[in-house]
Amino acid sequence: MNNNQKQFAFKKQIWTFIGALVIVICITMGLSYTYLKNTNHEIFMDATKHLQDMNQRVVELLDLQMENDLDVLAHVAQTYQIDQMNEKILSSVQQNDFIMVTAVNDEGKFYTDFHQKISTKELFDTLKKDKQPHIYNNTFTVDEGLVYVYPMMDKKGEVNGAIIAITDFSKGTAKLCESYNNEDMFLHVMERDGTFVIKSKQEGVIINSNNMYYSLHEQTELEESDITDLKKALSDNQSVVVEIKFKNNVEKLASYTPMKLGNLYAVLVIDRTAAISDTFHTIFDESLRNTIIIFILMLIIWSALFYNYYTNNHRLFNIAYMDPVTKGYNTTRFYNEAEIKIKAHPSNYYSMIIIDIQHFKYINETFGTSRGNKMLKHVYKNIEQQLLPDELMCRSFADKFLLLVKTQSDQEILNKMDQISHSINAFNEGLEEKYYLVLSAGVYIIDNPQMSIYLIQDRANTARRNEKGAKGTFLYKCMFFSDLERIRMHREKDLENRMEESLANHEFEVFIQPKANLKESRIDGGEALVRWRAKDSSLIPPNEFIPVFEKDGFIIKLDLYVFEKVCQYLRNWMDTGITPVPISVNLSRVHLNDADFIRPYQELQEKYKIPTGLLEIELTESMFTENMKIVTDAVNKIHDAGFMCSLDDFGSGYSSLNMLIDVNVDTIKLDKAFFRSDNLDDPKEKTVISSVIDMANKLKLSTVSEGIETIEQFKILQKMNCDIIQGYVVSKPIPEEQFKELLKHPQIHISDEESYGKE
Repeated sequence: MNNNQKQFAFKKQIWTFIGALVIVICITMGLSYTYLKNTNHEIFMDATKHLQDMNQRVVELLDLQMENDLDVLAHVAQTYQIDQMNEKILSSVQQNDFIMVTAVNDEGKFYTDFHQKISTKELFDTLKKDKQPHIYNNTFTVDEGLVYVYPMMDKKGEVNGAIIAITDFSKGTAKLCESYNNEDMFLHVMERDGTFVIKSKQEGVIINSNNMYYSLHEQTELEESDITDLKKALSDNQSVVVEIKFKNNVEKLASYTPMKLGNLYAVLVIDRTAAISDTFHTIFDESLRNTIIIFILMLIIWSALFYNYYTNNHRLFNIAYMDPVTKGYNTTRFYNEAEIKIKAHPSNYYSMIIIDIQHFKYINETFGTSRGNKMLKHVYKNIEQQLLPDELMCRSFADKFLLLVKTQSDQEILNKMDQISHSINAFNEGLEEKYYLVLSAGVYIIDNPQMSIYLIQDRANTARRNEKGAKGTFLYKCMFFSDLERIRMHREKDLENRMEESLANHEFEVFIQPKANLKESRIDGGEALVRWRAKDSSLIPPNEFIPVFEKDGFIIKLDLYVFEKVCQYLRNWMDTGITPVPISVNLSRVHLNDADFIRPYQELQEKYKIPTGLLEIELTESMFTENMKIVTDAVNKIHDAGFMCSLDDFGSGYSSLNMLIDVNVDTIKLDKAFFRSDNLDDPKEKTVISSVIDMANKLKLSTVSEGIETIEQFKILQKMNCDIIQGYVVSKPIPEEQFKELLKHPQIHISDEESYGKE
């Protein structure tokens, strides 16, 4: 090959290499352009999805606050009549984080000093039409927030009043944004017509009007058609994310999510650059212009691209899925991953455990929230160390933790709880003053993988709250959900569904068990006892429905129902010339949550004009041991109203004799637990009973012995100078008609063959 041929071949190779290089560069640029364009779209879509997730979580929290506010107003509306409203009651309601609370009747009378202009006629026209609570924008005060209007019913179920409460959401929405650790994020709440109910007051908010649509039209580059499409989407109750460019070139992403109540939307706004970095665009432009060094810059491009994608994605991911206190899973991420794991495995493969730190609020109150958060991190870390692969946990709320663990035997779970409790409390070693963190846990073995994660959590929490049969040590208590609890829950729900209708239909019957005066051998009183006879004539025992009613608060209505029945009986006896005797009624501990609990009793007594000496209120011994001060105040209020007061079930628990010194009751009722033998032939038993009766007599307290069933018990108690007995030896609980007949011939004649009043 000559030199010319060599030069030609070399030049050919050079041009081939250059051509190939150009082709490679062009292909690389084309692929890079396509890839970067697609990646840009994916980043934007991920940012949109994470923003929607965050706003949905915000909406859930705002909806929960509104529901809680309405629950508070519902409780007041169902507990009181409009003519019972006063500044004291409304002031106590206002302490539930309301700016202002008032009440108004259908004649326009306000029950507090309320000077705002409001059309009560228009208000009550609406309330009387649908009898539902309403939510309005706050136009009465300078605070941003909502106005709740909750209807109050008279005894006929007609609207005759309303509770009006104003709440300020602005502080809460600001805290929600702070909880995501993002100063570029703003939260607004608006009505569907665009009117702001709450507009973020953080620095950097660009919107300067009181209407979202007006601001979009005047301050942004959005086309009119885009704003129209947004209005239509919101009117259809859709969740949407809109990319907005303001006329000052600031770019934002805004998520619009509907709320359950009040026809409202939550608007979560974040800078677009917080989701999609400008670095991406800079690298993208540089890659197009610098084709010569494309291969050198590729590593930088992909590294920078990955870094920016990872950083922004990680930032938004943490905002949406990370608990700000423990830096671990939040409930959203836990629920998502737990549902996937549960449904991917057979029944009984996983168990849900909920752990609560008992009395944790005292740590926050004593040491401050900062120390409390450090303690929550400490607890989270120690629980996490006990997890196996494919197990999850999160802090769900306050001091409660959720665990999804592989199902083990009960003993293995108890061993795990023992390890967790000791690990958490290891910091006490070497300290002179120890502070133990005591845990309570509930366990539910997931027997149906298709069950809602919320129902699974609820069942674990039900087990945690049920202390009966709890296992553990002084550092923890652990309870397991069982089939019996499932049946009990269904039964309780059935009772709750029927209770209101049953009360209205008078299915609750009030029986009276006679009390016999041992010194005068005559009927000297009675105790009112309620029985539930259902429509099918079946009898539901009190020990089945009373605990349910105490839990849901319905016991207050039932107690007052029984008290009114007793007043009616006494009124009838007096009107028909029968000498009445005192009747006692039971008062549930739930009443004591209301400082003015005695007022409805006074009103009923005055309504039927019953001498107060004929009415006695019984408080159980367990109430005194729970909160002595509250119960002592309650006894004083009972006496101030003129009623007698007795201490029921004395001796059923671990009674303290100091109780009799501290509480000014009129009567103590010895529980049937004192009378263990039919003949009272145990010397110790007789000594204890005799001593209690003797002590009561010296304290000038009347004594009633409950559960007396034999003639021998009757005779011995006579010799011990017991004042009154109550039990089947005298009579079982009987209907009012039979008790009325006993009052016509009150003398009793107890023989060995039969008991007076027994059938």
